[in-house]
Amino acid sequence: MLYFESFADIELDNYCLDASQLPQRRMCKHFIQYLQSTLNQAENKIAVLYGLYSTGKSTMLKQGAALVGGRKAVFINIKDKTADFIKIIEMIEEFKNAGKTYFFIDEITMLEDFPYLISAIVKLCEENCTFSLSGNDSLQFYLAKDGELYDKHLFYHTTFLPYIDYKHINKYNQVQCSMDDYIKITSNSARQSDHIQKNNVHDYIYTAIARNIYNTLSRRFSGENLGILNKLYAENIEFIDNISIKWLKENIDTEKDGSHNGQNYMAYTFYIEHDGTQTMN
Repeated sequence: MLYFESFADIELDNYCLDASQLPQRRMCKHFIQYLQSTLNQAENKIAVLYGLYSTGKSTMLKQGAALVGGRKAVFINIKDKTADFIKIIEMIEEFKNAGKTYFFIDEITMLEDFPYLISAIVKLCEENCTFSLSGNDSLQFYLAKDGELYDKHLFYHTTFLPYIDYKHINKYNQVQCSMDDYIKITSNSARQSDHIQKNNVHDYIYTAIARNIYNTLSRRFSGENLGILNKLYAENIEFIDNISIKWLKENIDTEKDGSHNGQNYMAYTFYIEHDGTQTMN
């Protein structure tokens, strides 16, 4: 199985129809300006839409593809991490030879071979192709920024929804909204509801970020690809015999609050002050 799907011509127009009828966020207007800019194409720029799950990346990508139209564009949707990047490149080459010049790739950071596909895309940009990419894993894109993408990227962050966009979208849906409503549900567009709790939003953001970090490390496990994360990796040690409890001070837990590191160890002391009326064990 290929684990990806592609849309072109009338299939692309139909696939992107629903998204094209939705209101556009302000950043989408900048994204569309990128698609229409001959300067960006001349400089081989690549649009990168990144953010947490369900924050509008795919919708914005479809809106851009709908504007370009199926006659010139191809929309590629990555369905599984094991999708063959070589098959994807071969398909892009076939569409390019057929006259397609705009390529929109959704969920690209899902790929196990993400760094290799990005490298190939950078080279294809030099052949009069315009690429727009989206993915949940912003860390993948961050590492590619200093590597495969170098100076070819234009970033669009979709996670947080500004009030002006929130108001515009709700006006389109014929829903009255105030600044109080906006503050109540927070600016996270991924979990909007009438009864959202702040902790739920935070839990979602933090777990999603953790998943993204794990995804990046699993994709770029070799030291040469990790860049700034290189220091996280080291060889396993079976037995350690050069650490001694004698290094620790006898009063290490009462010496002082906060950080009080020694020459051969790290220590941090903190406490919780009981301010209630009942005795706690």
